[in-house]
Amino acid sequence: MVDTPSGDEKTMKMMMRLAGGIAVWGSDETILAVRRSAPANVKLIEWGHRLSFAYLDDLDPPEEKLGALARHIFGTKQLLCSSCQVIYLNTDDFEEVKRFGRYFAEIMKREEGTEGSSLFVQGKVTVELMTRRLERVSGTGCRASEKTQVSRAAGKAQANSASGKAPSCRVYRAGSGSVICIDDNKLEVSGQFGNVLVKPLPREQIITALYSSKRHLQTVGMYPESRELGRLFEQCGLTNLCGLDNMSEFEITGSHDGTFALREYTRIAEYKYKTTETGPDASEKDKTAKDKTAKDKTAE
Repeated sequence: MVDTPSGDEKTMKMMMRLAGGIAVWGSDETILAVRRSAPANVKLIEWGHRLSFAYLDDLDPPEEKLGALARHIFGTKQLLCSSCQVIYLNTDDFEEVKRFGRYFAEIMKREEGTEGSSLFVQGKVTVELMTRRLERVSGTGCRASEKTQVSRAAGKAQANSASGKAPSCRVYRAGSGSVICIDDNKLEVSGQFGNVLVKPLPREQIITALYSSKRHLQTVGMYPESRELGRLFEQCGLTNLCGLDNMSEFEITGSHDGTFALREYTRIAEYKYKTTETGPDASEKDKTAKDKTAKDKTAE
């Protein structure tokens, strides 16, 4: 192991030239910086940030499925790559989104149990929720900065961006967490620690809204778990397709981010000819093998 600061470019480039491969984990900026510095003949093994979400094609899933999703949100604290950040609903009606948000907030309250956040995190979340309310009252929407952002997503998100109007927002407390309903379909990181976003995303807009984020997508928890819906998300770049109740489950022998990690660190060499022993010990080995063959024949 060589402890070298990333600012030491001379040493970093020297090690890159000597390396058989470079493993990099981090933001897009970090990966792009390594790509620019790495020699062309050195393999890059890239790992980066990933986002995951749930999608309800049917807006009335069984309560036990939603309970499992709530436990997943609290249990992982939404810190894993496979943690649910957003719950998308197959609708363009924000009233439907708010109705689901109220219902899911009650389920989260019930399922919180011992997985709730610390007082420090609860205080942080309370401040953030109050900020959202003040922004809404003052007409700046969920986030003041969203007025200046140009959304790449389709539908209402495009309309809001073009008009300079921030998307509508409604917050429901859920124990130490919250359910935040926003009237756009942008995939983003939630407030974490039990604070999930709920957004509308009609099925026909899935590829338009998500394909541009294909490099950052990992897990989708679906209801219902249909092959047709799964293929749609596969086209968007999702690599882990599952139900609402097993978003953070992984098999030891399973893939990671769409590949088998060990394969990235190995190289296959194929010998397509009959090998023979060479070198200073080859004659001695050959003599030993002949003596053994002679003894076997004598024994017969």
